[in-house]
Amino acid sequence: MNRELMLKGYAILMPLAALSVVVQAVLFAGRYSEGQSWYLAAHMHVGSASLLIVAVCLGLAIFGRFPQATRILPWTGILVALWLGQYLLGEYSDKVRWLSFLHIPIAFLVFGLAALLSGRAHRLMAGRYADAGD
Repeated sequence: MNRELMLKGYAILMPLAALSVVVQAVLFAGRYSEGQSWYLAAHMHVGSASLLIVAVCLGLAIFGRFPQATRILPWTGILVALWLGQYLLGEYSDKVRWLSFLHIPIAFLVFGLAALLSGRAHRLMAGRYADAGD
């Protein structure tokens, strides 16, 4: 695979990861507004799928060898670590209730980081980085 194709894949998948956080928030709110358990199950399935999306983005960042000035690779690694932590917090928050207090602020953090990385990927595609040629 060439770098441009990996960058396009990254630029498509990373906004989907950010969008999945919003979808999860709506599903979580639906659980409490209507009291139906399928909202929480859907929230968990979207979370699992989004973890897979950011893991694929990490692979694209590693093998795409994007320019160092973008810092896409280290920030994607941090995002995957946060997302994995978020996933584990979600899995164990029903057993240890206070973990849910960490789950929500971290969701804001991963949303912001995914949005930031989406912007960096799109700027790189547009050629707006000084050393985009390396």
